Amino acid sequence: MLCKKCGKELSQDAKFCTACGAPVETEYEAPENENIIPEEIGADDTFSTDTPIDIADDDISATDTPVEIADEDISGTDAPADIADDDIFAADTPVETAAEVISSAGTAENAEKTEQKAKEENKSEKEVTADSADTEDAETKTGKTGSKKESSDKNDKADSGKASGSKLFGAAVISIFAVIFLTVFNISLSVRIGLSSDIVKKQAQSMNYETILTSKVDGNETAAEYIHDILSDSFKERSGVTPANITGFLTAADFGDFVSNKLEDYAGFLINGSVREQPLLSSEEIIEFMLNNRVESTEQLGYRLTDDDYNDIFMSLEDSGIVKDLSIEEWGHETGIRMGFVSLFFSIITIAIFLTIAIVLFIWIAITLDKKGRYIFGFYGNTVLISGILIFLPAIVFIVGAPITAVYTCSAFAYIASQLLLPASLVALCTGAFEIFTGIILKRIKAGLKKKEEKSSEASAEKKEKKKSGGK
Repeated sequence: MLCKKCGKELSQDAKFCTACGAPVETEYEAPENENIIPEEIGADDTFSTDTPIDIADDDISATDTPVEIADEDISGTDAPADIADDDIFAADTPVETAAEVISSAGTAENAEKTEQKAKEENKSEKEVTADSADTEDAETKTGKTGSKKESSDKNDKADSGKASGSKLFGAAVISIFAVIFLTVFNISLSVRIGLSSDIVKKQAQSMNYETILTSKVDGNETAAEYIHDILSDSFKERSGVTPANITGFLTAADFGDFVSNKLEDYAGFLINGSVREQPLLSSEEIIEFMLNNRVESTEQLGYRLTDDDYNDIFMSLEDSGIVKDLSIEEWGHETGIRMGFVSLFFSIITIAIFLTIAIVLFIWIAITLDKKGRYIFGFYGNTVLISGILIFLPAIVFIVGAPITAVYTCSAFAYIASQLLLPASLVALCTGAFEIFTGIILKRIKAGLKKKEEKSSEASAEKKEKKKSGGK
């Protein structure tokens, strides 16, 4: 089949000429009713670019290929026109319409593709922008988080070896109680060891009783003068006894053994708890002591004592109240302390309790300070050092000062105290010296740990500075 416009050979099924774009004429068979009036083609019947057009592959090679359109004037497709029966398939109008359809289809398709491509590009740009913004936000957040984490790590490292003020205050309060209990432990231990009944007896036996009798007990008069004043005037007239005779008699007799045995009983009751009943120095015991030393009394007095003399001495002792003043029961009334419980304070069980409490307080200090080494050693050192000083200084003062005081004051009580309390003072001195030495060592350990921490912090700071300078 040939195109009637340009003469190009076409296929049998072709609807448009592939060369000029003119529609192919087909034989028209009129319908039975020849008076059919053709429908008006309105503005709404124009071709729309949205309406799909079925175009054979052979008809159009490509939608983008330009189509030649006839030179005839093309009327506006939007204007309605009345078309006669014979003019329905006129060549000009179909050619122009087909060309417009093809061109419009290609243009619309290109525009649609271009618009879609632009939308996709805009969308991709927005996605890229959003992704970059999210990335920046993520980096910013990550940076902030990292910086916060780094700062927190720095703070943790900086605070890892430090204790808070509240914990230091709590540890200080606990240390005060630890000092108290440790000092009480030192005192009770020193008294328990240094004033035990055996040691007191030995110290009493070693005392110089002539010194005691010639020393002052009440301001201006000596111990021998005090005893002479107790005796009745009738006895002194009969016997002619003097303070010197009394000193000679007691020195020659076994007065040291008598006193040491009696002090052993006192110490056994008050310190060791070995004596159940309260020891008592009675007038009967003093008369018995004199009866056991009749020979010495006769030699020193130059006078043999009779039964009446012994009765006068007994009554003088009772009236003077000296026996009552040396009674443990009287000590309890004057001090308000039950003397029976004094031995409990110095018992081994009580001493162990004091030490246990002190150890518990030391453990509590370590827990309060979160087991931070240098603070623990610091508090331990201060606690032990203070406790040692509190027991060491009084001991050294007593050891050195008591004999000097006894010599310069000529006091019998100062001399007796310096002799009887010397062992306990020596125990306290040794205990205090040991605790002072231990406290100094603990404080030196604390200072060493502090220096070590400072060096490690300086080294870490140098490493960080090197990393920063290397990173830059």
